[in-house]
Amino acid sequence: MKQSKPKPTRLEVEYDPKLVGYVRVSTQEQNPDMQIVALQRAGVHPENIHVEKISGIAAKRPAREMARRQLRTGMTLVVWKLDRIGRNHMDLYTFVQGLADENIGVRSITEYIDTTTPIGKFVLILLSGAAQFEREMIQERTRTGVKRAQERGVPFGQPTKIKPEIMVKVDKWLHEGLSVPAIVKRFESAGTKLAESTIRKYWKAEQIERARKGKRNKIDI
Repeated sequence: MKQSKPKPTRLEVEYDPKLVGYVRVSTQEQNPDMQIVALQRAGVHPENIHVEKISGIAAKRPAREMARRQLRTGMTLVVWKLDRIGRNHMDLYTFVQGLADENIGVRSITEYIDTTTPIGKFVLILLSGAAQFEREMIQERTRTGVKRAQERGVPFGQPTKIKPEIMVKVDKWLHEGLSVPAIVKRFESAGTKLAESTIRKYWKAEQIERARKGKRNKIDI
């Protein structure tokens, strides 16, 4: 996404070199000037304000990453609102907690939140709970979706290489006394790649013993 630099508007304020600003608007039509001016009034130097016009659900945020690289221990990221930072609660919490772990604060101008204060730290705890709830809801929806798809016969996971003809050959060669590594080499000589771990995944001690006795294995694949 195209990044834009804030206009070099100078205000009669004392800028703090420990402050870095991040501004995001969702569309090209939206004007970031209001946020930029607010950040300047909060003491952020215009050259330390990173601006981007990008959707709130976008995963990649180049300007945010530029601001992140500029931040050091003891500094503070200043934003208009917390929702400018992340695309959801999980993304927001991960980003803000990552800064907190390096003793970097986050200040939201309109919400009067500063994560370096006791109240701000409490907000971070609440945000952690919201992120966990959001994560569990996504996992639950995923499990439900997978279950319903499986009920419709939709296959999941990597397709197995253990086809019926492979099963017959492995059982036959085990009955003939070949070891598993020897079976792998025999497949290789025939142009079939089959890892030893794949065979051992389905032919455990019990199945190998059955095959040695000339009994066919019925393996759930």
